[in-house]
Amino acid sequence: MPMYRFSRIGSDRKNNRVREFGFFNDDGALQHARRLQRSEVIEVWQQDRLVGRLEPELFSAAND
Repeated sequence: MPMYRFSRIGSDRKNNRVREFGFFNDDGALQHARRLQRSEVIEVWQQDRLVGRLEPELFSAAND
């Protein structure tokens, strides 16, 4: 099972948190990243290949 790294990138670009999980494919890893995402950027890597970068969604008061 391939291992994927999930990097949460803080707004200061210095406070990165990395976790590693095994998934059968890229789609499974990206779905997991969407569940983890809060207000930070998450990058998903498999070895040195960037699988995806999830940007936080911006909500405005107009959407309430």
